[in-house]
Formats: sequence, structure tokens, C-alpha cells
Amino acid sequence: LNTNRLFTVSAKDLRELFPELSTIFYPVDDLKEAGKVFDYTLTLIQFIDDALQLTSDDKERHALEHGFLTRYRQSVEQLARVAAKYDITMKENTFFHLIERTVSGESVNFIGEPLNGLQIMGVLETRALDFDNIIIPSMNERIFPRKHYTRSFIPDLLRRCYGMATIEFQECIYAYYFYRMISRASNVTLLYDARTAGARSSEMSRYLYQLLYLYPDGNVRHRNAFFDIPATGRNKPLEIKKSPDIMHRINRYLALSDEKRYLSPSSINCYINCPLQFYLQYVCDLYIDDDVVDYMDESTLGTIVHRVAELSYKRCRGDKPEIKITSELLDSLMNEKVELERLITRSINESYNKLPNNSPNPDSEYVNDTPLFGQALVIGRTIVHFMKKLFELEKQWTPFYFVEGEKKYRCTYKLNDKITVNLTSTIDRIDRIVDNNEERVRIVDYKTGSDNTDVKEFTNLFEKTGSDKRAKAVLQLFIYSNVYAMDNNYHGPLQPMLYCFRQFSINGIQPVKIAKEPLTDYRIYNEEFKKRLSAKLSDLFNPEVPFTPNPHNDTCKYCKFKLICGQAVEN
Repeated sequence: LNTNRLFTVSAKDLRELFPELSTIFYPVDDLKEAGKVFDYTLTLIQFIDDALQLTSDDKERHALEHGFLTRYRQSVEQLARVAAKYDITMKENTFFHLIERTVSGESVNFIGEPLNGLQIMGVLETRALDFDNIIIPSMNERIFPRKHYTRSFIPDLLRRCYGMATIEFQECIYAYYFYRMISRASNVTLLYDARTAGARSSEMSRYLYQLLYLYPDGNVRHRNAFFDIPATGRNKPLEIKKSPDIMHRINRYLALSDEKRYLSPSSINCYINCPLQFYLQYVCDLYIDDDVVDYMDESTLGTIVHRVAELSYKRCRGDKPEIKITSELLDSLMNEKVELERLITRSINESYNKLPNNSPNPDSEYVNDTPLFGQALVIGRTIVHFMKKLFELEKQWTPFYFVEGEKKYRCTYKLNDKITVNLTSTIDRIDRIVDNNEERVRIVDYKTGSDNTDVKEFTNLFEKTGSDKRAKAVLQLFIYSNVYAMDNNYHGPLQPMLYCFRQFSINGIQPVKIAKEPLTDYRIYNEEFKKRLSAKLSDLFNPEVPFTPNPHNDTCKYCKFKLICGQAVEN
């Protein structure tokens, strides 16, 4: 349901997916025909009863549930007979209303051995018994005494005139039962619910008021029990110490591990943001599914834009190792409206609409050409604007050479003399550019969010400074640059670039700046970057350093584990 974004699922689909539940997901064609509603309800009762019997060989174990279902079935059958006899037509809501009224007046008899087990008895059964300890729950008005009077056509005035039982007499009987029950007890505990919800009363029973009034100096104590939940979360921060089992899981990220796992730039950013979030997601493998929404979220939009940008250049390059991108080629990409819209349609159908591959070639990277409609069509037109703006802005860099898109790398990275970890990265784009007779490789990362290319201080890559958010995207670019250099044994200049699609119309394509200076070569800061990164990640493999939360607005606001952690902060 989450993967295919199914909001309305037909009963037929549910029966095919879960044939064992076909009895439940069986639609009633005509809701105004009471007979079909009766038949469905009786079939459902039998289905539940059969399921209870199959869960255990001991029939006595579900005798209570079986008793309830039997009385429910009898009520439905009685109502069905009356409706059939007098040819009564009713809708399903009327039917269920009558069933509720009928069942509410039924009672189920409990049969048990008086000398064995827990005995359930009413107030009447206790009138001849004495107890040392008594606990009476639900001592709320209208519950004890219960607001239930004998139904009668005889008016209250005639009852009083002829000496018949009145409402006051019934209340007197309940009062006698209550005081008789507690008269010889050593310890009496009376509980009532002080919460008010809907039409439910939170008022104490009149008997409690009477006890407090009659015995003000007696041994009567009134205590208010409540849950002490602090508004700002836990009083003590949640801390996970690294047990041998946890260290075994963490060590899977080491190069020498037999169970190899790889640290990605996203997981490294997660650890720097909040070690506890990293523990829950990457050590315990806890993944909380996103709610199914009827719109395209930021993540899906980013995936589609990445895919379109990748295929736009790859189809020009073909099987060549690289292709020279000129202004004329970019103009042709802008003017090929039909081909661009086809790429966008296929990408949206693949990542958002989840449509199956209808290409005759099963290995084709193109998925489905089904026309877009609704919100997908609007998003598609927005992506057309993004891509045309991209092609137009990139003319300032021409000529350059497109090398690869969505390139995946895996390598080892040495933190210190003792620790070497596994790294994995997927670089959105790699190209070569000649500027002032100097050739350099560019590592380009596409962003559809609100990432900032201007970093005031280099330390902002690893920690939040002042009101500025941590430069997570630039940190990722430094990791990409190191991974590319190690895998290709490249020692030349590498320029990290952020393409922020949402800012194209305002700022164009801006180079990454650190301390207001454009970053044309990552090597300027790379030694300091590696030193700080090693210090951060070394703590991950230190058994003495526990996983603790790092609560601040930027991290906690969208964290899926904030209800577990309890450290979320408010503005």
C-alpha cells in the first residue's frame, strides 16, 4: 500500500491479497436489503467463532468469547426474523443501531467453580458476605449507583399513591448494599475517573461525597493519581551504552569485517546530527514508514529531477566515455520539447505513479509512456521549467565534458592508524571543465531543497554556528570528492558544486563559497576536513562513547524517532 500509494483499495484486491480474510472484505451489494446485511453479519460472527476455535485445542479457553458470540448471533437472528415476518425495509445504519440496542440489553451468564479461580459477582451477591479488603473501581456518578430504572407504564404519582416501589426506593437499596458491603472491611479502596471525555461524567459518586462529609476526621484519605509527563520530554536524556552486541553491529562498517556494511554521506550526516538517531536507523535497522500522502513529497521530486538530469546527458553521450557539451548542444536539448517531456513522463511514472514497464525491451531504462494527469502533470511542467533553466545556465561553463551521472563508488577510508571504514557514495554528476587554461574535475550534486551554497565558516560543515544551519550538503560534496580521488587515484583539482534547482531563477548557478571565497579546489580545506571527519567517526567505534541525542530544532523537527527519544525541542 505504501509503495504503490494505494488510497482506495477494492474489496476484490483485498480478497486476492489476503484470501483468508475474504469473509471480512466481502461487499454487500444492496445496503437497503436487510436480508443481505443480516447474512453478512451472521457469516462474520461464524468466521470469528471458527477463528477462535482454531487458535487453541482447548475449547474451554475461549468459552467466554464463544458465549458472547452466541448471544450476539441470537440477537441478530431474532431481529432478522422480525424484519422478515413484517417485511421491514431498513438501511444498514438502522440495522446496526437496532443491533446495538438489542445487544445492550443482553446478559452473558458466567459459570464457574466457587472454590477455584477468580469469581465475578455483582453487588447483590455480596450482601451476605464480609471482606477484609475491598477495591471498587468506577465509583463515578451514574455508574455507582447505576442510572438504571425499572421500565414501567405506571406513572410515578400512581406508584406513590398505591405504595409501589419508586426511584428513591431503588436508590435506597443501592445505598444499603454499598454500606453493608464496606461495613466490616479493614481496607476499602474506592476508585473514580476524574477525566471528562465526551458525555462521560467525571463526577465522584454521591457515596464518596457522603463518606467525606460524614467522616471528616476519620481515617479517610483522598489521593489524586496522575501520570507525571514533563512537557519538554524526558528529565534524563536517553543514552544507549555500547554493549558487546552493539559494538559487533557497529564493527560491520570496518574494512576488515566479514559482514561488510558501508557508511554513506547521508549516514555520516545523520551521525553528526544526532548519534542516537544513527543508532536507531543504521545500527538497529529501524525504519518508520512514511504516511501515504496524496501528493508528491520532496524526496520523490528529488528522485525524479535526478533521473531526468541523468538521462538528458547520458542519451547524448551514448556509449562514449565522455561527451563535449557545447552551447549548440544545450540549445538543442532545450528545444527538444517532445523528448524532454517523454523523459519526464517516464521518470514520474517510474518513481511516483509506480507503473509497470511497458517497453518491449525488458532491459530498457525507460519505463512507461502513459500520459500524466492531475498533480503529476503539474509537477511534470515544473520539472520542464527546471531542466530548461539548467540547460540555459550551463552555457556559461561551455565547453565542458560530461563524464558520468549517478556514478556509484565503494571504497575504504582510513580514519587513523587503527580504524579503516567502508564508504559508499553515489555522485549525481561528474564532468570536466577548462577554466583559464586550467582543467579541473567538477563533482556536482543536484538539490531540489533549500540548501545553501554559502558557508560562513568551515566549521559549519560539522556543527551549527549561530543561526546558520549546518552545511550538510557541502560536507557530502567533500566526501564525494575524496571518494572520487581515491577510486580514480586522482590528485588534481576537484571543484565541489551544488545545483540548487529552486534558486535557479533567483541566483542562477553559484559556486560553493567558504568564508565568502569561491571553492575551486577541495584540496584547500581537505586536510582539515579529513582531520575533523576522523575525529567525529572515531567516536562511533569507541565503546566508551555512548549514543546520545543531540536535540535542536533542525534535527528534531523532522526526526521520525522523536517520540521514542523524547528530546524534541520547541522554538
